[in-house]
Amino acid sequence: MRITLELDGALVKKAMALTKISDKNALINKALDELIVSNFRREILKFADSGAWKKQLQKIKDEMK
Repeated sequence: MRITLELDGALVKKAMALTKISDKNALINKALDELIVSNFRREILKFADSGAWKKQLQKIKDEMK
């Protein structure tokens, strides 16, 4: 997908230095991937804190027997 973006140059340079990614397209793809993973982890933690996790884990263990 082609899009035009206006990015903060200092932020891009800092991200490139931290990740060792020199291609801007690859850098943006990595950033989007990290955003998705971060949000997925946050949702998992909410689920784990709800108590439903233990019930599901026990169900999975019982099904594996």
